[in-house]
Amino acid sequence: MSDVQQPFEPAPPRRPSRAPIVLGLVFALAAGAGIGGAVGVNVASDDGADDLEQRLSEAEAQRDDLARQLDDARAAVDEAPADDPSPEEAPSEEPPAEEPPADEPAEEPAAEAPDGSRDHPFTVGTPVGNEDWEVVIGQPREAWAEIQDENEFNEPPPDGMEFYLLPVTATYTGDESGHAWADLTIQFVGSDSVTYSDYCGVIPGDLSDVGELYAGGVAEGNVCVVVPAGADGLWTVSTLFGEPLFLTAGTAAAGT
Repeated sequence: MSDVQQPFEPAPPRRPSRAPIVLGLVFALAAGAGIGGAVGVNVASDDGADDLEQRLSEAEAQRDDLARQLDDARAAVDEAPADDPSPEEAPSEEPPAEEPPADEPAEEPAAEAPDGSRDHPFTVGTPVGNEDWEVVIGQPREAWAEIQDENEFNEPPPDGMEFYLLPVTATYTGDESGHAWADLTIQFVGSDSVTYSDYCGVIPGDLSDVGELYAGGVAEGNVCVVVPAGADGLWTVSTLFGEPLFLTAGTAAAGT
């Protein structure tokens, strides 16, 4: 025998019971029958046939009247509308759940200020230096044509390399004196992490042509560096025994 239970089905709404009405009418008919029986008993003992017939007719009339009342009661019960089952309560409408606020885009961290390191270089055109020198490097440019015109005996750069000229403005700010071409070193660090500083030959406006400077003296001229073609990398400026400061070609930054 299976233990699986059948799904529960709610019982249909019950119609009002007709039993009280029907039982009342049955008792009324029974009373009428009793009357008829009593009349029958009286027939055996009463010699007045007319009186008996009259009583019998009255009893039959009462019985017929009760039968009609019973039929009317049954018809009324059949026609009475069944009580509507109590309406199911409409499910309460819950307010829609509030949607969580959309994630706001995270603010991008502010770019770190240039500090002259390789990761955060200054921009070419930014004044850099120390207590003795203030140096500004101009925009580097490929310059083999200029160098060739400067001296016909200049040899071209090696294959895969180029001559780059950099304009330099160096101001001496120390207490004694200095030479820009001797105190300053300008080089190139390529994207291959190699430092380049080879000689280019005779160049136009060579910085080394400027003599000794005293406090407030300014030297202007060019330096040349042999770099991989396209100059993909950073430029560096350093003073005697100082750490190099890195610069990238582009728009000049405002101050050091």
